[in-house]
Amino acid sequence: GRVGRISSFTQLFEGLTEGQETSFIVNNEKALERIFVYCLCWSVGALLEADDRSKFDRWLRDRDKSEVLPQVKQSETIYEFCVNSSTGEWEKWKPPKWTCPESDKLDFSNLLVPTMDSTRAKYIIQTIHRQKGPVLVVGAEGTAKTSTQVMFLAEQDPNE
Repeated sequence: GRVGRISSFTQLFEGLTEGQETSFIVNNEKALERIFVYCLCWSVGALLEADDRSKFDRWLRDRDKSEVLPQVKQSETIYEFCVNSSTGEWEKWKPPKWTCPESDKLDFSNLLVPTMDSTRAKYIIQTIHRQKGPVLVVGAEGTAKTSTQVMFLAEQDPNE
């Protein structure tokens, strides 16, 4: 319940604010606030479905006096954005460019194509993994939980 969400928040926040690549945050209050809001969305609001995410986004915007949230288009929410770890600015999520492997014996059932959801989930998993924290991936069947894990594990060094 609550302890798990707070633990997720702190692990995500720690992963996004510690390390040499995030040293710019020390003197950047807006970037720190953006990271805080991002972590709030992906911990406390992580289990929300699309309709509830829109409500949560509206609730946050109603309280955003210092204009920390990203500017969004009509159908977008904060969940379509992440904080760039180099600049501290909001940027829209985009899956990496995927190219189909060339082979005479291509096994279509084992192709893993990154989607918006798998890209977001993998980023959060990577961030928490750097802290050696546990990650539980939940969702309905067919939501690419296993595929996301396979993509994440394929990038890991087996010697570590």
